[in-house]
Amino acid sequence: EASVKKEKGGGWTLTLRPKDEVVKKAIDRIVMRVQDDARVTHVGIYEKSGDSTLIDFSDIVFNGPIDDPLLDF
Repeated sequence: EASVKKEKGGGWTLTLRPKDEVVKKAIDRIVMRVQDDARVTHVGIYEKSGDSTLIDFSDIVFNGPIDDPLLDF
């Protein structure tokens, strides 16, 4: 189940709730904050146990240069 809320300062908050009964036992919801230019700036995973994992993204660069040696395996 998904819900979307437009934020006053710009961007959107997307809240995802699991449909699968097995997943519902562990995960309450996942919340993502997305800017108008499609940058994801926050992901929160909220577990039924009360634990949560919060990830904040900053200094996001779209299509930035990548040094070729980084792609050598």
